[in-house]
Amino acid sequence: MTTLITNQLKKLSMSHVRLLDPVEGEKLFRLIEQKPSSTDKIAPAVSAQMKGEVGILRVKSFLIPQITRVAVEQAKAQLSNAKVILLDLRGNGGGAGSSISYLIEDLIGPDKVLWTDRTRDGLAIKQPYIFQGYFDDAINAQAEAEIKLSNEKPYTQWRTRSQAKKDPRPHFVLVDDRCGSSCDLFAAAAQEYGVKLLGVRTMGALYGGEAFKLRWQGFALIAPTIQVASPKGNTIEGVGVQPDIEIPECKSSGKNCLEKAIEVVAADAT
Repeated sequence: MTTLITNQLKKLSMSHVRLLDPVEGEKLFRLIEQKPSSTDKIAPAVSAQMKGEVGILRVKSFLIPQITRVAVEQAKAQLSNAKVILLDLRGNGGGAGSSISYLIEDLIGPDKVLWTDRTRDGLAIKQPYIFQGYFDDAINAQAEAEIKLSNEKPYTQWRTRSQAKKDPRPHFVLVDDRCGSSCDLFAAAAQEYGVKLLGVRTMGALYGGEAFKLRWQGFALIAPTIQVASPKGNTIEGVGVQPDIEIPECKSSGKNCLEKAIEVVAADAT
């Protein structure tokens, strides 16, 4: 039944709309509420490695608790000797929008618009509420706080902190056709502030989605509730983000994608 309904929902050609079965639904809400069970395997979403003078920061997800500010800072510390940084976002299906600020401050600096979002109630509001900074994931309340803000402020402009410090080293962002939601957003924001994007066009799945518990125990519905626009006001939903330097090998999880990207980045480092 879940598969049948989900297949029908796909015909809407709209992102963030899906029915979850009891196993998926209960696991999702445990992650949202940060109460994973002993059987939930939460793999670290952030890792770092060096390839010559290129520091590669791999980010598989922006979903908390898979990604935290502490984990990001620990990974970044391993790349202190790198001359150029490659952010590898291949396969990143997104997560909490505000969690992208853990990384993007390094690329674009202080007091920069990250995105604007509007709910249906916000369509009649002319000036957005400005939120600057990000939630502290250490208090185990980021997801709830982000939803609460969207409910209280139906038209919001999100910005980096005024005290943010931009990393002076060159940065590149590697994306593929599985980069969606807040990964789409990260790619768009980075590119619009002059950071070079490598790979292939992103997924283009940038409606803000919310999970709803249904009457049937464990079942959940993910549905879009928020319109999201890039820093320059561009619509990414259904469009995606086109890279500055296309690497065909990155399509459909192709081989040699990372190797090709490292070649481009290494050339810049020299």
